[in-house]
Amino acid sequence: MATSPRTEAQLERLARLRDAVRSSSSYHDAVSRLAAIGEDWERARKVYRRLGLRIRDDLNSGPPYETRPNSQPPVEIIHDEPPETLPSLQIPVYCEEPATPAPAPAIGWTVEEPVERILFVPDTHVPFHDPVAWGVMMQSAKRLKPHRVVVLGDFLDFFQCSDHEKDPRRCTSVKSDVEEAKALLGQLAGLGAEHLHFIEGNHEKRLRRYLMTRAPALLESMDLPAMLGLREAGWTWTPYHEHLRIGELHVTHDTGHAGATAAQRSSADFMGSVVLGHTHRIGVHAFGNAHGQRFLSAMFGWLGSVPDADYLPLVKRMKDWSHGFGIGYRIGDRVELRAVPIVDRAAVVDGAVVRVAG
Repeated sequence: MATSPRTEAQLERLARLRDAVRSSSSYHDAVSRLAAIGEDWERARKVYRRLGLRIRDDLNSGPPYETRPNSQPPVEIIHDEPPETLPSLQIPVYCEEPATPAPAPAIGWTVEEPVERILFVPDTHVPFHDPVAWGVMMQSAKRLKPHRVVVLGDFLDFFQCSDHEKDPRRCTSVKSDVEEAKALLGQLAGLGAEHLHFIEGNHEKRLRRYLMTRAPALLESMDLPAMLGLREAGWTWTPYHEHLRIGELHVTHDTGHAGATAAQRSSADFMGSVVLGHTHRIGVHAFGNAHGQRFLSAMFGWLGSVPDADYLPLVKRMKDWSHGFGIGYRIGDRVELRAVPIVDRAAVVDGAVVRVAG
């Protein structure tokens, strides 16, 4: 088959290039020989590639060579790149030294002791309280040695004054209930706390409401704080639907909310930390806002008798209500809150298990 004139011209040119490269002793010599026949190094590369050949540029010593693809051994071409043939690029280099980091501040550790310890006593419903739950709470409190005791309301049940249907077999006298409550309040006062607070709950209000509607003439003479001897024993009294402030903490019996989220919704009402009674549930919820403030809301269960609270189905009482109490630690105006559940007649306080024997 005849070779096209174009291919013959390419072959002739390739021969000239090959001869120039093979007869060269160095990169400089190859460039000079290519220039003598009107070729330069880059144009020679392009011709080689079109013909399926390649030239390898290494920085090894030796004469320049060309090679076909996949031929063995590989043939190399020296590429010395002298400064006079390859223009140097002056690239500005900015080397910014890293700033010397400031030495880390020394961390000092302190232990602030003692902080103010607070005992929160949830709904007890005397005389329908659970003696075991009360005993566990009292033994735990003796270990805690609180500086402050807060009764969260519904300490008495006042079943006699309720608008609900009443089983006459359960009715006790108001007088006997008050005397029993005074005895239990005496146990709390005996813990030696400097501050004692009694918050009225909706069950304590039963007595006042009963008197206002049925015996208003007796209302003044049957003042509950006086009947309980609270002022004489050093207790403060917070009326129902009002709240006690301990630093930044709001403490009240209820705010009209019920159920598992009552404390969280009450915190939204106060826009701050809150402790509630009323729900007989246990829960502590931490939350904050966009300003970086942190808050706590808490409910600490109850100390009542599950069988005696027969106004709800037993399954609801067993599922939703929990025996327990609360502990607070006051640091300045902030109060940290801890719920202490009573499970299997025992509670864990300060790393110790407080259990009722038997």
